[in-house]
Amino acid sequence: MPVVRRIPLLAVTVLLVATASFAGREVVVSRDFGFDAADSTRFLQAALSSGAEKVVVDLQPSDWIVTCLTGAPNQKVVFEKGVVVRAKPGAFRGRNDCLLRFAGCTNVVLSGYGATLKMERAAYDAPPYEKSEWRHVLSIRGGRNIRVEGLTLAESGGDGVYVAPLVPAKGTSLPPEDVVLKDVKCLRNYRQGLSVISVKRLLCDNCDFSETAGTPPAAGVDFEPNNPCEMLQDIVVRNCRFENNKGRGIEFYLGCINSSTAPVTARFENCVSRGNAVGFAYVQARRTYNDLPVGGKVELVGCTFERAQRSGVEILDKPAFSASISFRDCRIVDCCTAVTNGPDVRLVTRLWDTPRVGGVDFSGLEICQPFPRPKFSDQGEDWLASGAVPARIDALRFENAEIVDPAPGEMRKIAAACPAGIIELTVAADRPRRVRLGMQLARVSARPLVPAVAELWKDGKRLAARLPTIAGKPVELSFEAKTPGFYTLKIDAKRHAVRVIEADAPVAVRIASRPQLFAARPGSVHFRTDAGSRFAFMAGQDSGNDAVAKLFSPSGEKVWERSPVANWARYDRANAPEGLWRAEVVNSSKKRPTVYLDVTGAEGSLFLSPDRYWKRRAGGGSGAVTHQ
Repeated sequence: MPVVRRIPLLAVTVLLVATASFAGREVVVSRDFGFDAADSTRFLQAALSSGAEKVVVDLQPSDWIVTCLTGAPNQKVVFEKGVVVRAKPGAFRGRNDCLLRFAGCTNVVLSGYGATLKMERAAYDAPPYEKSEWRHVLSIRGGRNIRVEGLTLAESGGDGVYVAPLVPAKGTSLPPEDVVLKDVKCLRNYRQGLSVISVKRLLCDNCDFSETAGTPPAAGVDFEPNNPCEMLQDIVVRNCRFENNKGRGIEFYLGCINSSTAPVTARFENCVSRGNAVGFAYVQARRTYNDLPVGGKVELVGCTFERAQRSGVEILDKPAFSASISFRDCRIVDCCTAVTNGPDVRLVTRLWDTPRVGGVDFSGLEICQPFPRPKFSDQGEDWLASGAVPARIDALRFENAEIVDPAPGEMRKIAAACPAGIIELTVAADRPRRVRLGMQLARVSARPLVPAVAELWKDGKRLAARLPTIAGKPVELSFEAKTPGFYTLKIDAKRHAVRVIEADAPVAVRIASRPQLFAARPGSVHFRTDAGSRFAFMAGQDSGNDAVAKLFSPSGEKVWERSPVANWARYDRANAPEGLWRAEVVNSSKKRPTVYLDVTGAEGSLFLSPDRYWKRRAGGGSGAVTHQ
């Protein structure tokens, strides 16, 4: 039987009375509240909640062992030199449990020169702990005027420091404002040294964000908003170090914001990024074709990118009309230590309709190489100069479609490629009935499988439907189709893929508004062309992967292959025959790469079965079901 420690009622009463009497005063935690070498959570939390103007966490013969703590506004917390506040072994079982959390707090100072807040990174990476990347040492959500100085924040199960908005209601986002990190060390954390989701005025001065390892991105600092309403404004990072991180030293990932977002403004001064996978990375990306990139300005002055395993600088999917980037008095020194043939600056465009990387001023960047090799990457084919791509065609409306299905209502196995990330599946119901699909998540990366929630839509409206979550084990997902028509299942599989195992109706992946990411494992998808049409089939990926894409004509002839796919590759066909084309994606190594597939000039659906699909019905009118 486990031993349960109980606090006597008298002790609780005394503690509450003491807490109420300290408003506006200075307290010393052990003197005024107590200390327990086994677990001091109740004493530290009482001090933080006391209303005291200043809380002193004093040095004791042993560490302050705690579980989750919550900070308060209008308070200075001083950790004496030598103090270690340590996560209690066996605690922090919740996937979002943080050592110290501030939510919506103003006027906070955490000062701890020579003090450490430390968790147990290695323990969280194995059972009985559920896989997670959110067990941060310090979480700051919303609030204003927050200063952290002198502390070492180490070995979290997430980030050393997490800076994110407060979301009091759906659709609202209140970013933290006026956040200062000075002389802070974020060391050996699991996901990032520092993650910044949204902020207005952030200063990082003389900080160290190093030795991150555990789960991607594994960066020193990662600026990565989750929604267009979030922002990265008035950021200054100066005299900081980013060393020996498993991922990138400095990373911007802006795939979830667009031109509706406040312009990004950031300045890096006299920073050193050394021994990381990549020194500095700026990834624009986007979720849909109608997204225009965020504007703004990122400046790097007097910075050094040294001994990166790959490139010193990577810039991906950033056209000239997005936020500008400039390098002044910056140096790349002896990079590409693991990929010795370079390049030192890697420029990649992964979306076929995006112009080449532009809006970057490299005039103030010096590249120092141990031996001659490419300094800049070849961006590959210039899509703007390569001829017009056939127009994108939206998905058919049900009344204009002829449904081909040899066995409506009969469950049949599917051996299709697995769509990944954000997915829209179109399902054709031939008549009012219950439609069934067997599905499961398919692992793509080393990230944990997080159960995915499916939403049911029809004609632009979300329908009320009780659908089970999709996880690593097969599950039957079914819904009642009250009328014939196309139904849409919207699924966000995060970093993984969805495998459709079986279905009793035609199923397709919708690509009418954007390309679809697929796991590069054996499997096929199909698209249909009308006789005499012109189309373009495209496959694209980050060139660091090893996936192969193949295309077969309706007669079964292999007409195109890329092994491996490098950036975006395209197959154009004029005067195409009528019928179904088959696209395959496979893996040429032990890695788990992903590939984007896209088709223009053909109806915007990739069918999961060659014998269940739909096509444009001659003469229009209401839909029909063909039995073959």
